Amino acid sequence: MMISRILAGVLAPLLAWQAPLSAQESQVDEEAAALEQAATLGAQIYRYDQAAWHTTDVFIAQIPDAASKGFRGWVVNELGDSLEVVFYRDNGEKFVAGWSGNYDGREVTETKIYGDDERALTASELAQIEAVQLGVREEMYRCSQQSFNPVVLPTGKQDGGLYVYFLTPQPTLNDIPFGGHFRHEVVGGEVVASRSFTNSCITIPKTNKEGERPVAITISHILDPTPTEIHVFSSFVAGMPVYVITTQNEYVWSTEIVDGAAQFSKSTIGSD
Repeated sequence: MMISRILAGVLAPLLAWQAPLSAQESQVDEEAAALEQAATLGAQIYRYDQAAWHTTDVFIAQIPDAASKGFRGWVVNELGDSLEVVFYRDNGEKFVAGWSGNYDGREVTETKIYGDDERALTASELAQIEAVQLGVREEMYRCSQQSFNPVVLPTGKQDGGLYVYFLTPQPTLNDIPFGGHFRHEVVGGEVVASRSFTNSCITIPKTNKEGERPVAITISHILDPTPTEIHVFSSFVAGMPVYVITTQNEYVWSTEIVDGAAQFSKSTIGSD
């Protein structure tokens, strides 16, 4: 009995000391997972957005009267190191492929115009279209009179769901919008989760009033304890690091693109 009391006296403080350590390790794991997801999704959003932008320019040049021919939007397919962008149209009965082009990160190649029944849309392409249609019905505040730029990505989860992003377009090439971006998660034909990435509209220029370019963009963020995929995407677009001040934990994060991938570092607010 005496030994049991002695052991209990020794183990109690040890167990009490280990509990915070376990919680700390869990927090580190969650932080690492959040940063990995932000880096992966942010890079994918940028690739898909760039592919849509560049192929749209070529598409409009080849089919200037696209709206009158029933074109309604586009979907993006992975093709190894390149992306295939398929613009689809309504033929009066269903959506069909009308034009496609491949974007390899530098130029648009292998463009093709399809006849009415020449190329049916795949199940994956139809799922992307449905995800956009479902997402656009959700409540979203607007920071621009221009239409949202949609980007659809697989979530990577076992349920086979999709993330559909609605991005506020740049008002000018010098301006980076951080507000007015949304993400909806679609599973089995339903929106199961939605989020915004800010609570208001905010746009930050890449140069100051004198036309000088800073070394980085700095922004405060209250909704997450780590940078999000939108901060990574914005760093790609701006071509410079984005410093994210997360007010939940009082960290300053450097979000920088190095060799095409996001890298993060953090420091405490006020530290050297």
